[in-house]
Amino acid sequence: MGSASQNSYIVSFDANGFSSHEMVMRYVLRRAAEVTIENGHSHFSIIQSQNTTKYNISSIGGSVSSVTLPAICIRIECYSKAPYFMNSIDAQEYLDLNPVPPPPRKRRHKGKDENENPSLIINDGKRARLNRTNKSQ
Repeated sequence: MGSASQNSYIVSFDANGFSSHEMVMRYVLRRAAEVTIENGHSHFSIIQSQNTTKYNISSIGGSVSSVTLPAICIRIECYSKAPYFMNSIDAQEYLDLNPVPPPPRKRRHKGKDENENPSLIINDGKRARLNRTNKSQ
């Protein structure tokens, strides 16, 4: 996905088979807004976007099942103020208007709900990983 400049970051999100593409996009944009603010900027633009969804097909005992694992990777450019030459997103406004969406619930098994454990990855040259774990109820 192209090389990153000093104010450019690659943010990706990989979800499980219980997640929608819409939820994946909301999480990756939320993380992009957080990264923008953490690095002293106020606005960001999506420079490049890549759908990295994986499709798993398995066959067990003659039955075939498939699972879609939605994922997206975006490259953002951060700015100290809104650039006049391109559309940008106000990071704080995005965070204020888009609270953390609740993760989708898995199917009930033996009376217990299990929540997904989404993993947000930001790669700014060091490839650090941020895990968000939701406790089972």
